[in-house]
Formats: sequence, C-alpha cells, structure tokens
Amino acid sequence: MQLKIDHITLASRRLADLVDSFTAIGLAPDYGGSHSNGISHMSLLCFDDGSYIELISTLREGEKSPSWGAYIDANGGPCAWAIRSGDINSDVDYFLSKQLPTSKPKYISRKRPDGTLVEWYLAVLGKADPGTFHPFLIADQTPRSYRATPSVSVSGSEITGVAIVVIAVKNPDFAVSAFTSTYNLAAPREVVSEKLQSPLLMFPNSPLALITPTQKGDWIDKRLDVFGVCPCAFILATNNMSKSNERFQLSHDTYWQQQDLAWFDSPGLRELRLGIISRKGSEHL
Repeated sequence: MQLKIDHITLASRRLADLVDSFTAIGLAPDYGGSHSNGISHMSLLCFDDGSYIELISTLREGEKSPSWGAYIDANGGPCAWAIRSGDINSDVDYFLSKQLPTSKPKYISRKRPDGTLVEWYLAVLGKADPGTFHPFLIADQTPRSYRATPSVSVSGSEITGVAIVVIAVKNPDFAVSAFTSTYNLAAPREVVSEKLQSPLLMFPNSPLALITPTQKGDWIDKRLDVFGVCPCAFILATNNMSKSNERFQLSHDTYWQQQDLAWFDSPGLRELRLGIISRKGSEHL
C-alpha cells in the first residue's frame, strides 16, 4: 500500500501559541473548528498537494483530550501522522491480512466556523495511540475540500506539502522490519543529521524516516521516556530552497542526493523540529 501523507499533527496546551508561531513567519493557518468529542479543536495549514499540518489543542486549557492528551498537556509538538485511504474497509482488510491489529473504521466529524459539517472515517493501525508509530487511516465521507483546502498563506508558494515524518524508536531493527514488511518498503538508508544529533534511517521512495538515541539522556532518549515511540520531527517540501532561505530563518543541516535539508529556526518553531527539504513535486528520497 502506498504511504501518501494526508496530514501530520502538532499538539500544544494552547492552540493560539502554535497558530501565532506559524503566523509570525507568514504561514498563517486556518481555523478548522471543534471536533465531535466536544473537547479538542484545531487549525490547519494546507498545502497545494493536499497534505496539511493539523495544530491541535483543547477548547478549555487543562481539559484531558481523548486523543493525544499527553502531548497536548506537555506541549509535545509532533504527535501523529495519517495516510489517505480511498477505500477504508478494503485497507483495513489489507492490514489485518498482514497480521497488524487494526480497528474498525470510526465515524468522526467537526464543524467548521462557517457551519459546514465535515465528516470522515478513521481506522487505527497497531496497538499504540493513533498515528504515533503506524499512521492512522483517514477516509472522507464529505468532499475532501470540506476538510482541507490550500491555505491562502501557502497556496501557490514554493512550499508544496509534507515530505517526511521522522519517528523516534528504541529498537530500529524491529521498526525497520515492521515498516518494510507491512508497507513493502525498501531497506532504509542512513543519512547523517547534525541538527538532530543522530543519523536518520530514511526509506527510499517513502515519506518516512526513523531516528534512535545515540546516548542515554539525549533529546531523543528523553522524548521516548516521556511519550514512547512517536513522531519527533516533520519535514516539509520546497521546490525552491533559495526562495525559502529568503523568506524564513533556516538552519541548514545536510545534503543528500542533491537535496538540501534545513530546519526552521524561528521562535516557537525551533522547538517543534520542523524541517524543510528541497525536492521537485511530490518525489521522495
């Protein structure tokens, strides 16, 4: 099954804090409304390729969210990723055939500020929290344009979408085996990242990378102690790194196969470990 990123999720105790950090550098998100659980709400930054960043928090600060509550409480930032499903029932059957525990599709909705009801189905892969190791599946019940349309702040710009999800793992051999066997991926290649202070295991032709601690007490090890296996960084795609350099405060990291990797270094985004990589269209490493 193709891993096509639908969206990634960043969590914070206060939605306004995340929104302000993105808006300050010209990437203004759109408010998406409250979820049907009556507890969480979100804003989103949607790109021209259809993928988007979801910024999530609780409507009332301090309230416990049924999804990603620990990340919200701790200002945990990266917490989940989702892949798009064209036929969620068939996809559930596929993953069950791979001996991967998979939930039945669950109906979820949210109401946009303009009153439009957005409806979709979600299925969780694996036994961990949704999207923390395996992605979760999402399939629209209403037109996808109800859920996500390109944001004015990025539409037509050089930033084209979400490129890579970086997942922190304790056991890289187990993780590599799980992803290669479940999604028919090629073996990952190691890419040295000075900014993340650890090598990345990047799966060719896939939006996925793994990272492990290099020593006890480093930032990856501490994150794993708090949250367990989970996303720890996200990387966006740019088709013009020179222009992105002019627009944003970036800290450059490495080159790999003629692709330049950098990280947003502005206040509020630096802590999220949000990166950007040069590539054409939706190509993968």
